[in-house]
Amino acid sequence: MNTKTIGEYLNNSYNVLKGNWGQPILTCVIYFCISSTFSLIPILGSLAAIVIGGPLAFGFYNYFLTFSRDIKNNDVGNLFAGFKNKKFGPALGAYWLSAFAVIGGLVFLVIPGIFIAIRLSMVFFVLNDYENLTAVDAMKASWNMMAGNGVRFFLMGLTFAAISILSVFTLFIGLFWLIPLFQTSYALFYEDVKRQVS
Repeated sequence: MNTKTIGEYLNNSYNVLKGNWGQPILTCVIYFCISSTFSLIPILGSLAAIVIGGPLAFGFYNYFLTFSRDIKNNDVGNLFAGFKNKKFGPALGAYWLSAFAVIGGLVFLVIPGIFIAIRLSMVFFVLNDYENLTAVDAMKASWNMMAGNGVRFFLMGLTFAAISILSVFTLFIGLFWLIPLFQTSYALFYEDVKRQVS
C-alpha cells in the first residue's frame, strides 16, 4: 500500500514545478479554454465535445505525466497527444466507458459512483504508459492498481478541493498555480501505485 502523505505529494509536486510554472500554467489555460469554448456553442459544440473530450483529457494527463518525469523534453504540444491515430480510439473509449460506469454508480447511490470514479482514476495515465492498450484493458489496470489506494486518493481529492475553495480570496487567480500543482501530484501518485503493482 502507498504510504506517502498528501503533504509529501504536494511538496514533491512543488519541487518539480519550482522555476518551471509557466508552461504548465499555459497548458492548463489552453485546455480549459478549448473545453469551455465547445460548451458555449449550441448543439455542434456539444457534439464536438463528445468526440474530443477523451483525446483532450488523454493529452492533459500526458502533459503532466511527462512533466513529472522529464521537464526538459516536455512541451505544450503533448496536450494534443490523444489525437494521434493509435491513441484517439482508446482515449475516446476510455473517456465514455468510464463516464458511463461512474454515472451508472451515481444513479443507484452516490457512494458506488464515487468508488467507481476512484478505481478508474488512473485510466489516462495507464493509457499513456502502455502502447496498443484498449480502453477496457486500461480500465481493468486502473481498477487493480487502485486496490488499497482508494482512501488515500479520495482524501487527496478532498484536500485539493478544500484548498481550491480558498482561491476565492484571490478571485480564483490562485487556481492557475493550484491546478498544475494538483495534477503533478496525481502524476506522482500514479508513479507510486504503478511501482507498487509492478
